[in-house]
Amino acid sequence: EIRDLQSFLRKLEVPVTLEEIGFPKDKKALEELSDYIYRVTVYESEELREKIHEGMEYLKGEKW
Repeated sequence: EIRDLQSFLRKLEVPVTLEEIGFPKDKKALEELSDYIYRVTVYESEELREKIHEGMEYLKGEKW
């Protein structure tokens, strides 16, 4: 289902990965982004931090 959505969005020329929007291919940058997202949320939960990090890992795309 997710792959179908990604394929559809790519046909519309919509970026679907961090790489496609020009995000650096580097683990430190990814960790900084996930930490930033965590800091700007109002929730202080280690579980939330882990979910954010997992989401960033997914958004890296298959080429990383």
